[in-house]
Order: sequence, then C-alpha cells, then structure tokens
Amino acid sequence: KPRPLDKSKDGIEELKKYVDSLIVVSNDNLLEVIGRKPIEEAFQAADNILRQGVQTISDLIAVPALVNLDFADVRSVMQNQGRALIGIGMAEGEDKAVSAAEKAIQSPLLEAQIAGAKSAIINITGGDKVSLFDAQNAVAVIQDAAGGEVDCIFGIAINEQLGDAIIVTVIATGFEEPKPVTKKRSDNTARQESLYTQPTVKTPVNAGVVTSVEETSQDDQIPNFFFNR
Repeated sequence: KPRPLDKSKDGIEELKKYVDSLIVVSNDNLLEVIGRKPIEEAFQAADNILRQGVQTISDLIAVPALVNLDFADVRSVMQNQGRALIGIGMAEGEDKAVSAAEKAIQSPLLEAQIAGAKSAIINITGGDKVSLFDAQNAVAVIQDAAGGEVDCIFGIAINEQLGDAIIVTVIATGFEEPKPVTKKRSDNTARQESLYTQPTVKTPVNAGVVTSVEETSQDDQIPNFFFNR
C-alpha cells in the first residue's frame, strides 16, 4: 500500500503536467512554525501562512505601487517554470531590508533552498520612508543566496501602517528546464508542436509611477477574480 508521502510525490509529478509553476508547501516546515499549538489554532496558523503566499501573488498584480509590478512581470517569471519557491520576511530597525530578505529566503513556505534559481520577483513593502537603497539591499541578499546568476524584477509598495517595518516577498523559479509549451496547428489537426520558451525578464512597467490596474494591456489577460477584492 503506497505511503501518504509517496502519494503526495506522485500527485506533485502529475500536477506538474498541467500547471506553469508549482509551489510545494512542506507540512514538516509548517509544523516547525506551528509547534505544539491546540489543533484548531494550529490549522488557523497553517491557513494564514498559505493565505499570505496566495495573497502576495494577487497583490503584486492588483495593488498599485510606487514601483509597479504587473501581470506580465509575474507571468514572465512563472510561466512554464515547474518548481517555484515563495518566501515572506518582515523586519524593522537597522538593516531592516537585509534582515527581511534573509527571513524571506528562510521562510517556512520554502520547500528547499533558493540556490540555483534563475529568475525572481522581489517585492519590498514599507512605510513612507522606504527607499531605493532598501530595495537594493534586499535584492543583493537574494541574488547572493541564489548564486549570483538570478535575473530579478523588483517592485516597491508603500504601506504607511508598517511604520519603520519592511516586508520583503520573493518568488523564485528556474530550478528546472522550462517545460515544453504545446500549441495546436492552425489547421486544427491533432498534430502538435512543442516550443521551449525562456522566461522574459524585464523592468517593471511604469517604474516609479503610481498606476492603477486598469492601465494594463488587455494582452496581459489578467484573471477577473483579481478585481473582485
């Protein structure tokens, strides 16, 4: 009889066939964070960690920022990339950007280490005193941890409620060869062709300008549910 872990691994391999990127959350890592809390509280803590990961991706797309990231940025890093990692870190005080970035790449959401990543989206959220210097420090930490060969896109968002604190979020991909993209021929026959696509890394759209999500091109194909917030 297959063990639960074996079933999980088989499920992950099957799921990889149908998704662009796959972020695997380790139950063992979650347990390290949750500890010996009562079961109801433990489930709430686990759900909150997972919610943060999902909300981070949607906020990158839907929430206007000082240095904006959009759906095309997220897609360029995550499309056809297989295994992906997400990390979130928060810190305040001296060297807060460095501390938050270090916490992000050691996040309980990370199934493995960030070393070897080829592409990453990094979002820095802070109070009205957050600076480009903070962003550069956070990006440098993540580039160094990934091995120096990672292409990074970064965004900066202002949240005055954070005060002196800063939040660094990283989504990293490129640990595997890009998946083949199957496209149907125009004659609608059953024959198909495979094209390998490399991630397109670009600078954020309208860097340094507060924009609204309505300004994004229709070609970006932003899912409607991002606007139902």
